[in-house]
Amino acid sequence: MNRLPDPDLDQLIEWAIELQQIPAPTFHENQRASHLKNCFEELGINHVEIDHTGNVICRIPGGKADPLLVTAHLDTVHSSEQSLQISRTPFSITGAGIGDNSLGLAAMLALAQSVLASQTVPDGDIWFAGTVGEEGLGNLKGIKALTTRFTEPPHCTFVLEGIGLGNIQQKALGVTRIRISVETPGGHSWSDYGSPSAINILVNLAGSINDIKLPVQPRTTINIGTICGGTAINTIASNASMEIDLRSEDAATLTTIAEYVRKKVDLVKQEGVRIVVEEIGSRPSGTIPPEDPFLKFASGVSNHLGVPARMIISSTDASQLIHKGWPVLSIGLTTGEHVHTPKETIELLPLRIGMEFLFQLVAGAWKVHRESIINRNDH
Repeated sequence: MNRLPDPDLDQLIEWAIELQQIPAPTFHENQRASHLKNCFEELGINHVEIDHTGNVICRIPGGKADPLLVTAHLDTVHSSEQSLQISRTPFSITGAGIGDNSLGLAAMLALAQSVLASQTVPDGDIWFAGTVGEEGLGNLKGIKALTTRFTEPPHCTFVLEGIGLGNIQQKALGVTRIRISVETPGGHSWSDYGSPSAINILVNLAGSINDIKLPVQPRTTINIGTICGGTAINTIASNASMEIDLRSEDAATLTTIAEYVRKKVDLVKQEGVRIVVEEIGSRPSGTIPPEDPFLKFASGVSNHLGVPARMIISSTDASQLIHKGWPVLSIGLTTGEHVHTPKETIELLPLRIGMEFLFQLVAGAWKVHRESIINRNDH
């Protein structure tokens, strides 16, 4: 594919702000999805659809070569009540979700705009997808549904993240999420003193779980993210629950740590107390081999542009594709800070390099694919 026309960065930033101003917490991405659909249609792309999962999907028709897929997730970690006010300087934009992942969505639109403006037919179809359920307990449901549309994997998938210029995801971080719920008869804090309290049991259990010795290598973490329960200060709590996020670079270690947590629960079980352990989320692990042709190509392009390529481990939509063995590159588009906070900030000057990086990857993807087939046949 020939070199693409340079992106309209002013339009790109305008799209990013428009999308950022539409609340899109996980499971409630429909308004942002509708706006993204309209943006694709305004570019002149026909048959833009929102699938049964909530993904926005469309394509630019190409030649007979294997298709290319470009994705960016629609959802954000922020609630619908979060202020979406932004502040701008000549060099940056600050606002909840501006980088993760409004900028990724806007970059996808800018790429589509440039492909259309080139007035050339791509080697193969280019599919675009705004996916739901990437954050939190979405459990990657959007990308999982998207993969079922293809009988064979696209020759490469690009997963766009707004922040993290130079980062290339090589490993998928395994994640298991567990909810532990405790139920007791409860009672009055004075007259029923001594009866089991769901909160006391849960707090003691939390301390015991935090005492689990974790390996330094492979890196493994335990985080108690939420805890709630009770009804009033003068009642013995009849219910309490906590949600725990377990992560590890190694799938077997993750399984072992999850089993340790369940054993800790077994130790606090007692008569008259009901404790329920349920898995509420998981994300697969996996690794792209260092010799992968797309990984080597992306690293070379990034270094050539003066941005040292960093192979990272992360948990993104790309994780599902890495786990399935699909050719995939998850890349960041600019630098920034304070991700997942109301002060999330993107830097504007590096964005030009990030878009050049993306455009060079897309333009060269079919050539890399053809050469990889030739190399496989030679061996």
